[in-house]
Amino acid sequence: MDDAPGEPIGELLLERFATQNILASCRDSKLLTIRPRLSSGVHLVEESIQQGETWEPKRMYLERRSGLTRRLAFDWTVAGFVARFDGHRPLRALAAELAKQNNLPCEQAEANGLQLVRKLASLGLVTLDSYPDGASPVGRASDSVLSFS
Repeated sequence: MDDAPGEPIGELLLERFATQNILASCRDSKLLTIRPRLSSGVHLVEESIQQGETWEPKRMYLERRSGLTRRLAFDWTVAGFVARFDGHRPLRALAAELAKQNNLPCEQAEANGLQLVRKLASLGLVTLDSYPDGASPVGRASDSVLSFS
């Protein structure tokens, strides 16, 4: 069970319901035009264990500690991709960059990007609030493991 929120969560709940509406009603072609951004309060956390005289990375995950706590673990390729979610570029452009950097077919990168954005958005780790034309799909400001291999 999740810990009880330590702060008011009304606005967060409205954002989450709006995001769920977008995910339920938005076709992939439209979702690829949305400019995803990390939600406020989201951190990349890396856990390491001692190995001899050094630290060996064990796992990493995105975590939202405020409001409704959520977490999602993944690999370094996904972490690098998610780091670009700043609300300035559409998912399609981000997926094209991913495809080029990792020698993937563009369709595969788009499918992986869509899967990831849907998962992150459903957990409240990513906000879907900006189309390239400046319109807002939301109408206002707002332990799984994933890998691209």
